[in-house]
Amino acid sequence: MKTMWTWLDQHGAAVDSLLGGATLVVWVLYFQLLLTTYRHRSRPKILINRAGGDTTDTHCIITNMSAEPIYLESVLLHVIGEKGDQTFALSDVGAGNQNGSSQQKWYQGPLASGELSDIGSYRSILERFRRGELQEIGSADFGAIQSLTVIAVASYTARESLIAAERTFDLVEDETLLRPRRYAATQIRSGRRRRQIEDFMVDNTAGKLPRCNIRGGKDHCPPLPQRGPAADG
Repeated sequence: MKTMWTWLDQHGAAVDSLLGGATLVVWVLYFQLLLTTYRHRSRPKILINRAGGDTTDTHCIITNMSAEPIYLESVLLHVIGEKGDQTFALSDVGAGNQNGSSQQKWYQGPLASGELSDIGSYRSILERFRRGELQEIGSADFGAIQSLTVIAVASYTARESLIAAERTFDLVEDETLLRPRRYAATQIRSGRRRRQIEDFMVDNTAGKLPRCNIRGGKDHCPPLPQRGPAADG
């Protein structure tokens, strides 16, 4: 015991330095844990799912899995067909469920943490798109739909800018089956892509976007910029 105390007395400065360094490491790790927990809780997350099978009769469910409430600003749909492609807001082609909530009827409204909104079946969404198309460009034929991307756009309590998530489905078997390209919705975290979506919504609301679905037409409507190699974080 005496030998140990003698050693500590001789190397006290070095021991103090080691203990100070160890304490600093512990505090850094603790701070990192707190920061990670905070970022995880403050990071918004929106899910886009199918409910009730894999056909177009299944319903599109948008769920807020964020820690705080969100306000669903709009639901955009990017459709790719044989003869063209277009991005549009679902509210532009008629109301949804007339007897449902504001989210189900107008694709807008608040969603609490863990709350979901059923915006209707994928078949009804596509039918409303076709009706809206016919109202705008007469008898033009968009052709068979090959894929559709659902984009949920919302405002989040802890963010000044918009948040968004998207999920793409391929339509097969004469537009009767939905095949998701990814297991879950992709969270759009790129600031550049969120600004593109916001610009699209502003221009669409202001009536600056042409109403045409046919590729190569005089008033061809440019699609919403798609995700690039480094667009999502």
